[in-house]
Amino acid sequence: MGQRAQHRHHHHHRKDQVHRVTGGRGTGPGRCAQVQHDHAADGDEHQDRQQARHRAGRFGDRHLRRLPHRYRPGRHERGRRPSLPQELHVVQTGRSGLRFHPIWCARAIGGAVTVIPGAFQGVPGVDDPLCRISIQCADAARAIDVALPRHAALGVLLPDIVGLVTGDGDPSPDAATQGWRLDRICGGRCDESLSLQEIGIVDGDVIVLSAVTGPPPGPLPRDVFRTVAAADARPEPPTVPAGAWAGACAVAVAALGYSGAAAPTPVAPALAVAAAAGCVLIARRADTAMRLALQAAAIGFTWVAGFLAVPGPAGMPGVVLGAATGCAASMWLLRAGGADTRFFTATATALALLTAVSAPALLLPAGPGAQGAVLGVLALGMSSAAGRIAIGIAGPRPRLPGRSDDTGPVSDETAVRCRAVFTGLVGGSAVAATLAVGMVAVDSAGSPSWPQGAALAAVISALLLLRVRFYADRTCRAAAGWCALVGATVTVALATVSAPRYGGPAAVPAVALAGWWHAGRAHRAPSWSRTADIAEYLLIAAVVPLACWVAGIYQVVRSLSLG
Repeated sequence: MGQRAQHRHHHHHRKDQVHRVTGGRGTGPGRCAQVQHDHAADGDEHQDRQQARHRAGRFGDRHLRRLPHRYRPGRHERGRRPSLPQELHVVQTGRSGLRFHPIWCARAIGGAVTVIPGAFQGVPGVDDPLCRISIQCADAARAIDVALPRHAALGVLLPDIVGLVTGDGDPSPDAATQGWRLDRICGGRCDESLSLQEIGIVDGDVIVLSAVTGPPPGPLPRDVFRTVAAADARPEPPTVPAGAWAGACAVAVAALGYSGAAAPTPVAPALAVAAAAGCVLIARRADTAMRLALQAAAIGFTWVAGFLAVPGPAGMPGVVLGAATGCAASMWLLRAGGADTRFFTATATALALLTAVSAPALLLPAGPGAQGAVLGVLALGMSSAAGRIAIGIAGPRPRLPGRSDDTGPVSDETAVRCRAVFTGLVGGSAVAATLAVGMVAVDSAGSPSWPQGAALAAVISALLLLRVRFYADRTCRAAAGWCALVGATVTVALATVSAPRYGGPAAVPAVALAGWWHAGRAHRAPSWSRTADIAEYLLIAAVVPLACWVAGIYQVVRSLSLG
């Protein structure tokens, strides 16, 4: 080995030497980089062929070019390591196979990079400055494996990364302005102002290069398993409607109640309680339609449990206890939250009215007809006072003139809650009125007192139908209208069973009321509204005397001895 080769070998393998590359790409006409070599200990001078202006030197500009390069040692350097470590080369996988790309991965802001000798040679106690990762392109099926410096800002490396991933091999100085970004494969954008170590990127991680306007990284749409899974994919089955769930729950409640009443056993009430608890627990994890049906079934099972809990044959005590337990269950579900306020308010209202009417019947000799008459009057009164009761429950207070207290404007949440409570009160009152019509019809069918029972049923149904025009809420109109039509149907059936010759004429007013209710959706003349008001006043005046007649109060008063 000659003197020049020994000096060159001694020059390139010093551990205390610092190489500083200034201006990775020159800006002059010749675009040649300036290479400065500073020595820490002694003042060895460069030879003529090692000056920064000479392009043939070992650290000349040829190591900054984007051309295929492979180190070829001379005869005097065979078996020795190249001056640039292999980790500073980029291994790119493309159509041309495996090749080395002589890119300086360590570029810094301002064009100056400090390379620590010994760090590349694995000196103990010094961290590895290179991070070996894979970069995938989100817009094309292309990926590269690179070794990047851990402590360099990611934004400085982005132009070279874009140039490599896009395939042209040249860096893109305007990569940031062109809208490129780097994301983790598992999600989360990489901050370009931080280094790989600060971001938390380690060896083996995968980073996705994509446009700023593109979607975040996700599963590839052309994966094989997704293609197979999507092949001959059948549509999702439609969800079961709420009506089907309600029907199934009603059948289950009726079956349990009938079997328990026909063959009383101590196990039936316990089974009903267990079914109610199971419905409540399952409803917490069900969807909206199934949740409402299961909660309604829980109320039904509670009513059945109370009805079957009374020993002896089925009778009025069981009805009273069942209605009371069902009302309590409705109030509990309403206060527990997450329930439909309108539905459970209506259920609690109807069961509370039924309990209030059935409880005195345990002490007084009153039949179903008398109880139905009283229930009809209470239901009509509840529908008339629904607005005031809703204001008292929900909390909105209107501003009254002459009062100093200013309650402030009513919030939207309070208004919605008040409307839901009002709708539930109206719906529960309408259901209770329909139940009253049924009780009167069942007690009066085939008896000599069927005319007064049919008259009371017709009056209650007509009042429900006439009150449809007062409600602005569609649910209130639907509840009152359908309950009125059911009551009219029961009235016609009562007249047909009790007096077949009068069944046809009795159906005429029922059909007329149904047609008028359907036509009432359109605009009506003021004269029709005034006529409806007068008819409603007359029916309200007649409902209490008819209820007293059906309940037998006149007969009781007549039989009293006042003298």
